[in-house]
Amino acid sequence: MWHRAWIETRWKVVLMLLVNGLIGALLIDDPASGAVWRQRFGTVLPMIFCVNGIVLAGSGVASQVSQKPGQTVHTSMLFLLSLPITRRRLVLVRQATGALAAMGVVLTTLIGYAVAAPELRAVVSPGIALAYVASVLPVVLVAYAVSALLATVLDQLWQTYAAMAVVGSVLGGVPPSRLWRVVVEAVSPLTSRQLTDIWTTIGVAGLVCILFSAMLSFTAVGVVQRKQF
Repeated sequence: MWHRAWIETRWKVVLMLLVNGLIGALLIDDPASGAVWRQRFGTVLPMIFCVNGIVLAGSGVASQVSQKPGQTVHTSMLFLLSLPITRRRLVLVRQATGALAAMGVVLTTLIGYAVAAPELRAVVSPGIALAYVASVLPVVLVAYAVSALLATVLDQLWQTYAAMAVVGSVLGGVPPSRLWRVVVEAVSPLTSRQLTDIWTTIGVAGLVCILFSAMLSFTAVGVVQRKQF
């Protein structure tokens, strides 16, 4: 199950890494100060990472692009659904694979940027970098879970459109949902009290994001279990 899920996800992972690498090359090629990099990490990059999660999301039942939003199952999946495995296991394994892939894409991209941009390493301390990663990943996980849930009722194309609309509306209309701002907007040098406050905020908000993502995932399981294929 895990192997099959990875086989069906790997080319999307490669595509997301190529896209992120192209964007990174353009950003790094443009000399920037610490303030400009702060702006990039506060606006552009988190949105790209959320799109990565949305594109990588799957319902546990492979979907296909069609002109019918409700056409969500490819005929090849009918064979898989007939195998002696529960739909619950099928959905959870595929969602776990996609979620790990999304987080891997984000981490690989950020590490690549840090290696390729010496000026970035000069203005961002390891502690701040770690806090930024910890603040971005839970939001990406929620974006992934939203898209994965929508994939149970929509095909790939409509799923992506709908998930981008939902996630974009929340991030644009609800400032606290942009968790990474507590890191990006912090003024250096930070005191130990400020670092404690930042990590407390990330910890609480991150836990909420993880619980909400889990709720969406089990909702997706329920949808697939009740669905007639």
